[in-house]
Formats: sequence, structure tokens, C-alpha cells
Amino acid sequence: MADRSKVVVATFNTLETGRNACQSLLLQGFERGYIGLAARKGAEDGSLVSVTVTDDDVTKAKEALNRHGPQSMQTHEVQWRGKGWPEEIPNADAYTAVDLVE
Repeated sequence: MADRSKVVVATFNTLETGRNACQSLLLQGFERGYIGLAARKGAEDGSLVSVTVTDDDVTKAKEALNRHGPQSMQTHEVQWRGKGWPEEIPNADAYTAVDLVE
């Protein structure tokens, strides 16, 4: 089994768009257990999608996410997630984990 050493994180304008991006990741063969979805509620609704991947799958994950017009996208080492959401993601505390499907 390959080492999943990268996390690709993207933000989207709506929860529906984030869910659609998750579906694209699933269709590309990424395992559900490595995909995360969080919703942002407030003045500006939106969503955040994360997927933990191998070095070889970073490009494939980015391509799947890019199909849905992310507001932002970053790639980090897996250890980054253990340190808490970095300041590059605006209002990270405003996100709440949700199911990939309604």
C-alpha cells in the first residue's frame, strides 16, 4: 500500500459544489475514507473538501477538484493536518464536518 503523504484542500462557493467535487473524487477511484467535506455557514456559505493522497495522485486529485471551480486549492504534507488548519484557509473555524451525500 502506498504512503498517503499529501493532503489536497479546496474551498468552494456552495455545499452542493463541494459535494459534487467529492463525487468526482470518488469516480476517480479515491476511497471515501480519505475524503473530507465541511460546510461553512454564515454571511458567505461555502464548503471545504480535503483528500489524502499519495504523491503520485496529487495531480489526479487536483484535476477532479478543478472541474468544480474551487475558490482556492492547496497541497500540504499530511503532518500539516495534525497541526490544525493553517491560516491560509480563511475562517477555518467557520467550517463544520458534514456527510459527503445529503
